[in-house]
Amino acid sequence: MAENEFRAFNRWLNGLLGLEGLGHWSEANMGAELGYYFTVYVRNLTAATVLYYMLGVFWTWLVSNSESILGMVIFKGGEIKKEGSVLDQIILAQSSIFLYAMLPVLDEFLIESGVTKVYMHVDEIGGFLPYVIMTICYFLLVEVGIYWMHRTLHTNEFLYKYIHKLHHKYNSPDTLSPWASIAFNP
Repeated sequence: MAENEFRAFNRWLNGLLGLEGLGHWSEANMGAELGYYFTVYVRNLTAATVLYYMLGVFWTWLVSNSESILGMVIFKGGEIKKEGSVLDQIILAQSSIFLYAMLPVLDEFLIESGVTKVYMHVDEIGGFLPYVIMTICYFLLVEVGIYWMHRTLHTNEFLYKYIHKLHHKYNSPDTLSPWASIAFNP
């Protein structure tokens, strides 16, 4: 039986990132399926962590640099006041990343199981125009979904108190920084 095209792409991507050794080890020690998804999880976790720190450093530099427009406008003179809140934000964000890295693994499982469909080639969806239309619809639905989910987190007392409120503790000039961007309650 031929390997699922999406799985073949993931294996290629894992190899490109140097994770073939981890893939062989995890599949040998955890079984083919669990080992494969473990490797995908490690890839997602690593990518999300690297991206978070790269963007955090970049935006911290950008808003801290009094020479930049953002530094002068957002942090009057480019000064970010902290006293430990940046470390708290990083710890909270990293805790969340451990869980958020699992969501794409679930997506990949659903795709590879045939529960949902991914079009690997533009011609599979009917050409370029249907591809553009579907992409626009996808992003609109995602944005509307995120809006309503976030609104629900604010309007539902239970969800706000036990899930979302922690994120909003970084809402003053003394605690706000680029590191708070994904400092969500895991």
